[in-house]
Amino acid sequence: MAETSTEIIQNIYRCASAPEQWPRALDAISANLNAAGVIMQVAERSGQRLRTHWMACNSSAQAGGFAAKVDDSSNPRMFTRFSPPVQGVAFFRDSQHLDLSSPDVRRMHRVEADLGYHRFIGARIELDARRTLLVALYGSSLSEFDPQTDTLLADTLPHLAQSLTLGEDFSEMAQLQQLCGGALDAVAFGLVICTPEGMVRFANRAATKAMDGSHLLIAGDLLHVENRQDRVRLDQLLAGSSGPKTMTMRFGLGDRALDVVAFSDQKLAGARILLVSRPSALHSMSYDALCQIYGMTPAEAALATALATGQSIAEFAENRGVSISTVRTQMRQVLAKTGTKGQPDLVRQIWTSAIAACYRLTS
Repeated sequence: MAETSTEIIQNIYRCASAPEQWPRALDAISANLNAAGVIMQVAERSGQRLRTHWMACNSSAQAGGFAAKVDDSSNPRMFTRFSPPVQGVAFFRDSQHLDLSSPDVRRMHRVEADLGYHRFIGARIELDARRTLLVALYGSSLSEFDPQTDTLLADTLPHLAQSLTLGEDFSEMAQLQQLCGGALDAVAFGLVICTPEGMVRFANRAATKAMDGSHLLIAGDLLHVENRQDRVRLDQLLAGSSGPKTMTMRFGLGDRALDVVAFSDQKLAGARILLVSRPSALHSMSYDALCQIYGMTPAEAALATALATGQSIAEFAENRGVSISTVRTQMRQVLAKTGTKGQPDLVRQIWTSAIAACYRLTS
């Protein structure tokens, strides 16, 4: 029996984005483990029993025939007492867990024998607090599985579990994009959702427009910068490793400059959300909207607008001909009225509010 190969692992992870490939991946596992049938199930704990939520099998497995005659409610292996949550991979053998003389067990074994299955070993690994990944191996001969089977199963199951989890994430992202993609393309501000490594999962039309020709680009599916210094800054922005969770940076100068606000959200675990804008292509926000929504004075609304469009407090004070201490006093009022904790939090709130709809990116 060969060791779990890199090709098998690659096939497993391909299934995350292409679930129709599971039979092919399980065919390779079947051949590697010398099994006639491989059935993989995601089961949920429901009272005293596990209930199948999702199932896949290799091409030659007759899972449908077995399930038609022995469903979850009559399968003696599906009692939750046999599958308490554990760390790592746990194994299941009928001789160790079941009363082989029980009518239900004997009936199940007859059904399996009719399908050409004469030996069985099961393994499982927890996906989360309520769901378990079950893998059943069936053999056509009466001899026991090779002693290395346990080792190979223990090596393979974490990859199967990870691929399933990734597949669920991809599915949720695809549904989100399908449901919200059109609406996100309609908003005026640029929105990018990416991994901490810079792999772009979503970018709306305004984002791609703003980033076109800037110092921060989307090249293929990756965020790209032109020099090493900006690479270090981008890595910090994506990791959120310095300063508050919300971070702001400007990449480039002049007409090619791009402002980025980056933050995380617990609902998108492992992702960074970027709001992007080109300062050179932005018109002023509506002061009226800021005043109406937050109860700001016109002077406070002017300050909030300036900060949201990339100005510093010092630049705003100079442009308005007022002292920095006056602007800092206004800043405290703006933070109090918006319920924000600092400039990055303020900028993020403005850019993610309906006020951003008053902001238009021009070519």
